[in-house]
Amino acid sequence: MPAGEQIVGFGEAVVRGSEDLPAAREALRQALGEAGFLEACGIAGIFNGLVRNADFSGIPLDDAALHSSEDFRDKLGLNDFSGAKNSDLSRADASQAGEGLFPHKGQ
Repeated sequence: MPAGEQIVGFGEAVVRGSEDLPAAREALRQALGEAGFLEACGIAGIFNGLVRNADFSGIPLDDAALHSSEDFRDKLGLNDFSGAKNSDLSRADASQAGEGLFPHKGQ
């Protein structure tokens, strides 16, 4: 993927609010040009807003995502966030535990 390393670095810096954000921002701008950089910023902003709205409204994970993410949600501490209370694994349909949204989990 063109500029994949810079996109990931930028995304991580945005999510973490790290001190590396100015350098990540500039590396992405250099890799994608101004138009691509602005598009990446817009996408980051949209995803941030969507996740906050989903958490705020109490949208639970669907069964496939719930099962597919079970192993890493706990490892990453995602079950400790207040929005996790909306997604109780005991209510999930075990028949949805196939590949789901995360086919490469654990690799």
